[in-house]
Amino acid sequence: SNINTNGDGEIQVSEAEAFDGSILIGFPVSSTTNITDFTGIEFFTNVTKIAINRCIATSIDLSENNFLEEISITNGVMESIILPNTTTILKRIDFTFNYITDFTFLNNYTNLEEILLLFNPIVNLPDFENLELLENLSLSGLDLTTLDMSSNINLTELHIQYTSIN
Repeated sequence: SNINTNGDGEIQVSEAEAFDGSILIGFPVSSTTNITDFTGIEFFTNVTKIAINRCIATSIDLSENNFLEEISITNGVMESIILPNTTTILKRIDFTFNYITDFTFLNNYTNLEEILLLFNPIVNLPDFENLELLENLSLSGLDLTTLDMSSNINLTELHIQYTSIN
C-alpha cells in the first residue's frame, strides 16, 4: 500500500503511524542504498516487517516499532541494532553479513522461531536455552567452537558452516 496517502511527496507522522505493511529498502539485491541514518523509522509504529539490504548505516533503533514480526538487515555495515520494546511479537530475524558483535539482547525475545546470524564478528551469542520456540537457526561463518542446543526441542533446522565446530 501507499504510505504517502495525501500525495504531497513527504511522509507525515500520521501517515507513518497508519502504515501497517512491510518496509523494504535496498531491493532488488543488486542495489546499494545511501541511507546513513534511520531517524524517522520510529514513527512507523504499526509496521510488521522491515527488510534492509546493502545499506551503509551503522545503527538502527527499532524500539518503537512494536508490531514487527520480522526484521531482516543483511549485507551491510550494521554494528548496532536496538530491537522493539515489545518482546512477544518478533518471530524472525536475519542479520546476515554485518558487523554486530553482541547478540545477547535476543535473550528477551522468547517467541523467536527463526534466527539467521551468518557472517558477523560475534563475540557474544544469546542464550539459546531461553528460546524454546526456536525452529531454525543459522550460525555459519562465526568463530564457534561449541554449541549446546539440547534444550531447543522445537529446532528442526540447524545450519552451521565455516566454523571451528567439527
